[in-house]
Amino acid sequence: MRLPLQELLRQAIDLHWDVDIKTGTVRSRRYGRPLKGKINKDGYLVYGLPSGGRRSGGTVGAHQVVWFAAEGSLPPETIDHRNGDKLDNARSNLEAVTGGENTRRASALGLISGVRTKLSSERVVEIRTALTGGEPVATVARRFNVSRRTVRDVRDGKTWRNA
Repeated sequence: MRLPLQELLRQAIDLHWDVDIKTGTVRSRRYGRPLKGKINKDGYLVYGLPSGGRRSGGTVGAHQVVWFAAEGSLPPETIDHRNGDKLDNARSNLEAVTGGENTRRASALGLISGVRTKLSSERVVEIRTALTGGEPVATVARRFNVSRRTVRDVRDGKTWRNA
């Protein structure tokens, strides 16, 4: 059975790693040199977690390791890189934020483009008109090239309430 991430981190830091929270560097105690890690598909530096003498514990972000070493636990929120550099894992560059705050900062820094949507307010009004006129959800979804779930959410007021 695999241990929870916080327990795996605790063991890795207690037994295998030295973490410099000022620079964000993680060093192997055994070899005395920085861990190499890998850059994942999202651009974050990640390390293999030791578990039972092997790296079978999955991977963990360097920013998570530094946060855990500094704070003693991971935040319930997202850990954000204040300057937008996913490889700058110094504790002073890390901040616990909500998912929405993380997305807004990434957008403001140009790391992601604005949220794209297939619908506009005008198209939402058209969807509602079609549904009110008795057109089936599936037909409306095909016509507007969206999922049936999206049409139902518009109809039920779960999304686009202000349109």
